[in-house]
Amino acid sequence: MSNLEVRNVILSIISAFLISSTFYFNSAWILVFISLVPLFFIIQNKSPLKALKSATIVGTIAYFITTYWLIGTLNRFGGFPYPISVTFHLIISAYSGLLFGIFALIIRSGFIKNNSFKNTILIGLIWVAVEYYYPLLFPFSIASPLANYYPLIQIADIVGINFISFLVVIINITLYKAILSFRTKQNYPIKEITASVLLIITILIYGSFKTQHITKQIENSKKIKLGIVQANFDFTEKTKDNFIYMVNQHKLLSYDFNKPDLIIWPETAIQAFIPTNFKYLTINGEILIPDLEDSFFLVGGLSYDINNIEGEEEIENKSINKYNSAFLTDSKGRILSRFHKIKLLLFGEYLPFSQYIPAIKKLSPATGDYVPGNELNILSIKQKGMKIATLICYEDIIPSFSIKFKQKGANILINLTNDAWFGQSIAPYQHLLLAIPRAVETRTYLIRATNTGVSAIIDPLGRIMKQTDIFKQQTIESTVGLMENGNTFYVKYGNLIYPLCLSILVLCVFFIITSRRKNS
Repeated sequence: MSNLEVRNVILSIISAFLISSTFYFNSAWILVFISLVPLFFIIQNKSPLKALKSATIVGTIAYFITTYWLIGTLNRFGGFPYPISVTFHLIISAYSGLLFGIFALIIRSGFIKNNSFKNTILIGLIWVAVEYYYPLLFPFSIASPLANYYPLIQIADIVGINFISFLVVIINITLYKAILSFRTKQNYPIKEITASVLLIITILIYGSFKTQHITKQIENSKKIKLGIVQANFDFTEKTKDNFIYMVNQHKLLSYDFNKPDLIIWPETAIQAFIPTNFKYLTINGEILIPDLEDSFFLVGGLSYDINNIEGEEEIENKSINKYNSAFLTDSKGRILSRFHKIKLLLFGEYLPFSQYIPAIKKLSPATGDYVPGNELNILSIKQKGMKIATLICYEDIIPSFSIKFKQKGANILINLTNDAWFGQSIAPYQHLLLAIPRAVETRTYLIRATNTGVSAIIDPLGRIMKQTDIFKQQTIESTVGLMENGNTFYVKYGNLIYPLCLSILVLCVFFIITSRRKNS
C-alpha cells in the first residue's frame, strides 16, 4: 500500500469518526465544521468514479458507527438472526453512505474547474440538494447536531434545518482551502473566510433577536397543563397478554398529576386492537382510561377495520387493516378523534413486497403487517383551545409532517413513540436530537411522550425544558403555551429553497454531460 493510500485510509477514518461523534456527544456539535475537511483532501485530484468510491466509504463508515444500534433493533424487533442483522445494517449503511459518494462524484466531474468563491457557494448548494432529496431510512442532516446549540438553529424558521448544512459545508470548504493554501504557499481564501465569518455572525444575531421575540410570544400565549406518562416497559413486556397490566400502570401514574388539561400516554401504550368504529376506548366493557375529571387523554394504541369480521381473535386475518394509532379521549374514555400513523417503520411494522411474496415473512416473523393511515387530521380539544398535531414514532424527524400540520392550524406538536426497541443505546437521544428542529421550524412546542425515554418538553426555541432518563419509570408535568402567532416563513415558503438547489444540481449535471459530449 502506497503512502498516499495509507494517508487516504487514515483521513477516511478521521472524517467518519468526526461525523459520527457529533451524533454521540452534546458538546461535539462544533466538530461538524471540520468533519468534512478530511473528505475534501481525500477526493482532491481524484477522478469522479474514484471520488464516488472514496466518499461512499467515508459515509458508510460514519453511518455504520452512528446507527450501530440498528443491528440490535433488527435482531430484537425484526426477529432477524445477528448475521443477517449485521448484513442488513451494512447494506443500509452503504446505501446511506452513497449520499456522500454522489456529492463527491458531482463536484469532481469537471464542471468546477477552479477553486473560485463562486464554485465554493455552488458546492454548498449541491450538498443541500443531495442531502435533502436523497431518500434515507432515517432522515438526518449533517447540521442536525447543531440542535445541541440552539442559537445557531433559530434560522431554521426561515430555511429549515437542512439548509443550515449550507453553512456547515461552506465552513468545511473554507478550512480545507485555508490548509491547502498554507501547505502550497498560495493565496488564502479571503472571500470564503469573510463569507463564513459573516454567515456565522448574521445567524447568531438573528438567533439572538428571535430568542427575545419568541420568548415574548411564549409569555403571551395561552397556557395549558400537560402530564406525560413514561411507564417504562421493555420490548419483551409489550405484548397483548400483558396489556391489562400495562394499562393499569399507565392509569396509576396518571393519578400522580395535579389536574392537567391533557395526559399523554406513549405509542402503543394499549397493546390491544380497538375496532375503528368503537366510540369508547374499551375492551370487554372495561374503560381503559382513568376517570379524572376535566382531563383529556392522548393515548397510543392499536386499531383495525372490522370488515364484517366478528371477534378480536380474527384480527390476524390478512384482509383486515391494522393501524398504529393515537386516540384522543375524555376522562370517560369516549373517543373524540383518532389518528393513524402514516410513515411506517421498515422491518418493524412492515416488510416490503411481503403482500406479494409471502415467503419473505419467514425471514422476519416478528415484523408486523400494518397499513399506513392516509390523513393528517388535527385532534382538537375545543374546551382547551388545543389543536394537536400527532406524530407517531419517527414522524417527528420528518419536517414535512409538522409543516403540513401547522398549515392546517395546529398549535402544539405531540410525538408518541416507543424507543424500547433501541435498547440501552444512544439511539433514543439521537431520536430526540433529530426531532428538536421541528419546534424551531414551526415555532411550536414539541411534546415527546415515549415508552422508555427520552420523553421531553421542547419549547419553540428548540430548548429542552424537561426530559426523562431512558429505561426509568418517570412522569413529567409542565405548563406549555399554545402558539397561535401565525406560521413561520419556513412553514409558508421555506421548502421552495430546496427545489431551487435541486435545479442548480440538475443544471450542473446537464453541463457535465454536454461538456463531455462536446469533448468526445
